[in-house]
Amino acid sequence: MRSLKSILVATNLTATNEQLFETVANFAWSYGARLTVLHVQPRDEFGMLDAYCQQLEAKLTEAVAQRFADEHAAVNEIAIESGSPAAAILRKANELDADLIAIATGEDSRRVGPVAQSVIEHAHQPVLAVHPGQHNAKIQNLLCPVDTSDVSKRGLRNAIRLAKGFGAKLHVLSVLPEVSWLTAAEQSGQLAHAQSAFAGQWVERLNEFLGDVDFEDVPWTQEVRKGRIDEEICETARRHHTDLIVMGTTGLSGAARTLMGSTTRRVLQQLPCSLLTVKEEDVLSADYEGTIDEIRWLMDQAQVAIETQDDELAVRKLDAVLRLNPFHIPALEARALACDRLGDFERADRCRHRLEQLQRYPVLN
Repeated sequence: MRSLKSILVATNLTATNEQLFETVANFAWSYGARLTVLHVQPRDEFGMLDAYCQQLEAKLTEAVAQRFADEHAAVNEIAIESGSPAAAILRKANELDADLIAIATGEDSRRVGPVAQSVIEHAHQPVLAVHPGQHNAKIQNLLCPVDTSDVSKRGLRNAIRLAKGFGAKLHVLSVLPEVSWLTAAEQSGQLAHAQSAFAGQWVERLNEFLGDVDFEDVPWTQEVRKGRIDEEICETARRHHTDLIVMGTTGLSGAARTLMGSTTRRVLQQLPCSLLTVKEEDVLSADYEGTIDEIRWLMDQAQVAIETQDDELAVRKLDAVLRLNPFHIPALEARALACDRLGDFERADRCRHRLEQLQRYPVLN
């Protein structure tokens, strides 16, 4: 995926919309994405749907317009369709060439509902499944489970970019597979102490895998657990107060290797927080042209906020710019001004100190 510019928000008009809208708005303002909001009604067999859809669309338009206006998120379209919800969501996502599908997991906090699960399984785009118990829409703690597969590396790559964009912490979890002595001996090539030899070789491969990853100055920690993979993922998410789990949806096969596809399905049955699945496409890519466009868009939004004296919004937009380019002089100047007007003189002084350093070393500009 080139960059996160288009998000399809699949709504079900229940109380879970609140968490969904708050989380999506956070993605939208952080990355300059535009939203399409979709609600799917069951297929009408009696020809009474058109009038109802018109009333529903008017009601949804009013609610969505107000909700996202409060979060300064741009909505391109609000659509009402009929038919199978999962099929309609997937069709709309392909029609829009959406970069991300966002959907509530369902009203049951213990497991993902059938519509969300079907969308996660069949979408080629990344899917953000927002948990109904998500109390903090701001993403501060990410968890990324990895094995040593290419798909797991794709999930980690996306987790790093999201952590960088949100200014969040990243926890990388690896679960040592539980295998029989025979499998351990076959995989390790040793008969004596086969289990410990297998574990040692597995950790060595993992360290090599992580050693090839550029974490881009994102603060991250690593943990290796042993046990059933889905249970360890969910338990680790709870212990670390995780806001978002980022997972590749397929991985290595074989008795001695992690089964990320089947693991994802089991995690969905006990999901403790929101989940982002990455299958065929990245949710964010290292696309410099897209980054430049994003910075321009954020600077435009920040300028409007400053002119209207919405300094808190201006600071958020400018922080997003500085996460993309910490040497962006106009962003630093504008942030110093906005912080001054908010009475946050310490942060304003830090901006001016960085500006002085940049002027002293112009090669950084």
